Amino acid sequence: VLLPTDAGVVAVAPDSVVMTLRSSPTSTGSPEFSVRADGAVVVLLTESGTDAVSTLHRIALAAVAAFADGLLSGANELTAKHVSERHQ
Repeated sequence: VLLPTDAGVVAVAPDSVVMTLRSSPTSTGSPEFSVRADGAVVVLLTESGTDAVSTLHRIALAAVAAFADGLLSGANELTAKHVSERHQ
């Protein structure tokens, strides 16, 4: 999990014992959480400042690309299954 902090952008293992998630209500009902990592062991990816924004932006773009790749792969499999099984 990537977290912006006063010190900069840090990475925390999502299965860390000290990680706590609190459900946050949304208007759409989609899952959203507030994250606390008190006392967690973290890896500082970049110190605060303009580099932190740039680093977080690059990592976010990579995450979006990975998500989109998986989404398109699933859509491709679903389409292939539909085309192979449909009857006209």
